[in-house]
Amino acid sequence: MTENLFQTFLLIAYLAIAMLTMTIASYAISVSYLGRETRRSKWLIEKRKKKLQKELGELQKSVDIVGVMKQKINEYTEEEKMLSRHLFLLSLKGAILVPSACFFAVIFFSGWSINSQLQDSYLYPTLGFVVLLLGGGFFYFLLTLNTIEWAASRIPLPAFEVAFESELSKETFRCKEQKEVEFRIRNIGELMAEDLSILVFFPPEFHLKGKYNVIKQDKGCDYPDYNAVVFEEDKIHVDSINPYGIMDVVMPEKTGIYVVPIRIHERNIGVSEHKLTFEIVA
Repeated sequence: MTENLFQTFLLIAYLAIAMLTMTIASYAISVSYLGRETRRSKWLIEKRKKKLQKELGELQKSVDIVGVMKQKINEYTEEEKMLSRHLFLLSLKGAILVPSACFFAVIFFSGWSINSQLQDSYLYPTLGFVVLLLGGGFFYFLLTLNTIEWAASRIPLPAFEVAFESELSKETFRCKEQKEVEFRIRNIGELMAEDLSILVFFPPEFHLKGKYNVIKQDKGCDYPDYNAVVFEEDKIHVDSINPYGIMDVVMPEKTGIYVVPIRIHERNIGVSEHKLTFEIVA
């Protein structure tokens, strides 16, 4: 064996040893996220499964029911595969066994090549093989690091879905009609929402006759001249729905489309904004 080939195999072996050490260190980080992500992934899969069943039930009126069903099922399947792949890369098998097997094989074949009495022409295929193994182990190592970053950035936070009692975001009302406006807020996030202030901004065309905590918006506000009905809430649990009602709302005199912004202040996420659409007809 020539000196250059000897040094090449030796360098590759040192790199494999260094990567093996880094792989073990990365597993110490990934395992800290494994339990949390396993629980969350199981919850998300069950949640998506229920949502899929509901959507498939609603698709009976669709013209291309077979095509839409296939699309929905494929979306669910791909998401489930993605979650399973991430869990595998955070586990012992994905984070340690697969890349370590590559690095141990690199060390073994490098040591065997260094101590063999074979000519250089016979060792070049082995060199290519150990480089391929080193690259494969490094690739798995990078996948693990990427998955660790994904898990670390997935901070559980509340998220909200606002709709009328009909579960739609748009409803029709008559001109000058006096009616109770009922809407609901659902926490579709992964963390319980706490310390909420909910502001429902009615345009000046609406008249509020009920007794509520109403804040008139001045010219310097985001919605000047709007009347903001304020609700205070201690918490909204994950996947739970809180109903709200505003009595004696008099609809505008003129027909048209009116948008009512709903701003939710929450301790963890700050401010989120949603909209309900009122279609006023004669």
